[in-house]
Amino acid sequence: MHPEYTSTLTSRLAFALRDRFEARQLLAFWLVSRSGTLPLASYVAHLRAWGDIWAEVEVLGRSDGAHVFTDDLIFSGLLRADCAYLTPLCPDVASECARAAEVLVRQIRTTVKAEAVAFLGVLYALERMLLEARTFDDCGRMAYGLSFSGRSFWRYQVIGAEARIAELGLRLDAIPAGGRAADRIEASARATIAAFLDIERTISSGTDLTALSAHRTPPGALVPPRPNQRTEAPSTGMGIIRGAPNGRRPR
Repeated sequence: MHPEYTSTLTSRLAFALRDRFEARQLLAFWLVSRSGTLPLASYVAHLRAWGDIWAEVEVLGRSDGAHVFTDDLIFSGLLRADCAYLTPLCPDVASECARAAEVLVRQIRTTVKAEAVAFLGVLYALERMLLEARTFDDCGRMAYGLSFSGRSFWRYQVIGAEARIAELGLRLDAIPAGGRAADRIEASARATIAAFLDIERTISSGTDLTALSAHRTPPGALVPPRPNQRTEAPSTGMGIIRGAPNGRRPR
């Protein structure tokens, strides 16, 4: 590795993982997402995968990753609420995506239980991916007409992901960039991203690429609200969503 990129652990990780993130941007799933024509079923499948993965991250974070896991990382409640709201609208989501997510869940559990420092690599990889939250928040708002329910998880990430990964970076850079711990962190980050790309490739395989040139609401999506139409989604009956800091919904 070039010495320029090993002065800090975050610079080492950014250099080592660059090819993975570049490959991610070329997936059909991402091309359709950025065009605003992602089918609702793909949006829901992706959200459910995040729900399965983050539930495991929270469990591990309270034990193996307790030194870095803070209250602002507890948002599985938002994922559960969004999925509960969207499921009646899109009940038929491919099981292949759920199976791919379970592979990553098992991988994370095994890796972190073997060596706790690997949790930092898992967390870094997932937080880096959450920096793309605005793409999905925009899908939920503009393509599907969601006001809050169904996109609360992505709204929360748009608000807080950058600050969280900056804080994580400070913790990472306290670790020598050339030591064994750094090697384990990089390895777990690379493995996490690789497995997550498998999930998004699974979704890509079911994405209609003709939607790339179709500037319209995706088939099966919610109808966008008309001007002056009330856009607040119907209540899910959950009241305050657990998992948001202090029980408050992100604005």
